[in-house]
Parts: sequence; C-alpha cells; structure tokens
Amino acid sequence: MKKQTILIVDDEIVVVQSIKDHILEKGDRYIIKTSFNGKEALDILKKEKINLMILDLNMPVLDGIQLLTELYNRNIWLPVVILTKVITLISDDKGDILGDFGIVDYIEKPINFDKLDKRIEEVLNRFEVIKESASCIDLHKILLIIKMERRTGVLTVKFGEKNGRIFFKDGDVVDAEVESLSSEESLEECLKSDNEEKKIIIEYINHSRENKINKSLEDILRDSS
Repeated sequence: MKKQTILIVDDEIVVVQSIKDHILEKGDRYIIKTSFNGKEALDILKKEKINLMILDLNMPVLDGIQLLTELYNRNIWLPVVILTKVITLISDDKGDILGDFGIVDYIEKPINFDKLDKRIEEVLNRFEVIKESASCIDLHKILLIIKMERRTGVLTVKFGEKNGRIFFKDGDVVDAEVESLSSEESLEECLKSDNEEKKIIIEYINHSRENKINKSLEDILRDSS
C-alpha cells in the first residue's frame, strides 16, 4: 500500500513531536512532514502532495486562519484537522464550519490521541472520494473561525473590479465598506454566494471603527445563506 503523507503544523515543538511520535508508533503507514508556522507549511504544500494536514490556529508569521485563506486563494484543497485550545465553539452544531476549507474536525488541546487516531483513519481511508474544489468556499466559514478565535482586524475581499473590507473586533463584525453602500449593504455584498471568484486578505490590526452592524454574526450568516 502506498504511504500517505501527513503534515503537522504547530509552533509548539513539543506538540509537533508528540503527534509525530504517536503516529509513527502505529507503524510505517504514513510519511510525516512538520512545520512550525503557516509560511513553512505553505511552502511544503506548494511543492508536495499532502494527504492530511493537522493544523494549529495560533502561530507566528502566518497563522492557521491566514494559511487556510491563502490555500483558498491558490485553489489548494486538502483535508484539515484543526488543533485549538478554544473549548466552546460558536454553537453546538459544528456542521456550519466543517467541510469547507477541507476542515473535517476540531480537536482540543491537550490532544485526545484516540480521537486523533480515529479521524486520521477515517479521513485517509476516504480521501480519494472527498476531494472538492476550493472554489466552493465562502466567507461565512472564515468569519466563524475569526469569531471562535476572537480576532481583531480587517478582512479585504476582492471580487471582480470591486474591493470590500470587513472590520472585526474581538471576533464580532463591526463594520463593512464597498464603494458607496451602507455598512450592512456592504457586508451583504461581500458575503453574496454568487461572488465565487474572490481573493481574500486578512490583517490582524487594531482599528477604531465603531459598531455599525446591528446584527449578531449568527444572524448575519443566516440571513445571507
């Protein structure tokens, strides 16, 4: 049987080594690649075929959210297991997030290795039938992950000849702008599902935008779906 390749991406050397050692203890079925930030991971993904990525969200240089966005912009798709220290997700239903960006599960730190083993086995056994195009990804999933991570910054969306910007603070969307549209109209324009050819840039910067969006993220995403 041809070996499948797993890429472990985490800035904590101990975590990377513990996952690598655990997987290799199961035998020589897998090839293990490692990187300690999103930029290193992106360099590997551009050159090599990776069957599964185990990805931490909080990293220097290029974090997990930015890496997923960069893969989307480059139309690279692969299954991803997210490592996170966040205990509570936005809702009990993870189906809103899973599947896009190739995300197949979230595993909390400290890692439950039994759960990790199960997900690796399930994903790699069905990898050939779950390949999808990254073009189906939309901004909803990015905003959900930003919410989960309580991020602050600006998300720039380029579609057609238009540029839009979405401002978020502590995970909440507070403002948006597209040409002469109002804040809520701008947000709706950025989230339109028919704007398939998007390029997305995320910057984590402090800003002074006041809250001009009078809806929760859950309501915004529900209304735009």
